[in-house]
Amino acid sequence: MAAPDQDRAVRPYGRRSGEVRWRSAWLDAGAHRIPVRIYRPGPRSYGWLVWAHGGSWQAGSVEHWHGPVMDLARTSGCTVVSTGYRLAPGYRHPAQLEDVLTLFWAGEQAADGEPLAVGGDSAGGTIAAGWSSRPGGLVRPGRLRNGGQRLL
Repeated sequence: MAAPDQDRAVRPYGRRSGEVRWRSAWLDAGAHRIPVRIYRPGPRSYGWLVWAHGGSWQAGSVEHWHGPVMDLARTSGCTVVSTGYRLAPGYRHPAQLEDVLTLFWAGEQAADGEPLAVGGDSAGGTIAAGWSSRPGGLVRPGRLRNGGQRLL
């Protein structure tokens, strides 16, 4: 993983009070890199959620979804990893699904026994469903357990 930007604290908004800290990073994916933002709702978050943005496969980014994902972290109490992915029409399926392999990185960051879920909105929800419905679900031998999926 490349060096992240400096952690940033953001004033609270939304339904819960409290600060959400976030940072940007890039995950190496072979020939390209995947942008992610990691949102921590406080010192004691519960579980991890890998979130794939919507945008009809052709639009959207971690930057575009910053506010809603920050609110999702605050409301859920989970550490949320907002992940970018290569967009159509420049990249055909299954490139987008492959890019959300960031869920494995998130699983390696989670403490043993901490739940890991994948979720998304619109096209991102389709990506989440694709990962959750593959044989074995989100299970990676010896590390990840299926914490669930959230689709909007």
